[in-house]
Amino acid sequence: MRRLHSTSFAATVMATTCVAIAACVLMPVTQTAQAGPIQISSPGPRVGLRFSPDQLVLGGHASMWESATGFRATATATLGFGDNATVLDVVPEIHYMAETTPIAPRSVFYVGAGPDLALIFPDKGSNDSDLGITLLGGIEHRLLTGGALFGEFRLQFHNSDEWFEIHAGFRMN
Repeated sequence: MRRLHSTSFAATVMATTCVAIAACVLMPVTQTAQAGPIQISSPGPRVGLRFSPDQLVLGGHASMWESATGFRATATATLGFGDNATVLDVVPEIHYMAETTPIAPRSVFYVGAGPDLALIFPDKGSNDSDLGITLLGGIEHRLLTGGALFGEFRLQFHNSDEWFEIHAGFRMN
């Protein structure tokens, strides 16, 4: 695994906390009149692969709100294992859900982005942290029995590295 730019752990946590608080304050303001109330919903598991570092990724997610205009706020947390390190990655994300089409009425494409905090625990050496940004896109297929399956591509930009990830998961209703 390549060495990431060293950043003070306390400074990174402080910056991420400020971004998270700002996001929580601004999300209700940006909702339209048709948006539902803010509540934790649609939790679920996710699994994936991260490339450079090469890792197996396990984690979960939950939606905080979804607007009638196609926007959704989601929090994602994953643990990556392999390539001589363990990485805890936390991303508050905003997704834009495209409208469904007659060809696939229960499937929807989405794109999103959010700030990214990665805590890196190498097998040997000192721990590190890194603040970056995540860009993502995917497809979600809503099941007749409730919930949804999804596949997602993620590109994460950190100080000196770019990580590419492929995820699959399930959203409960």
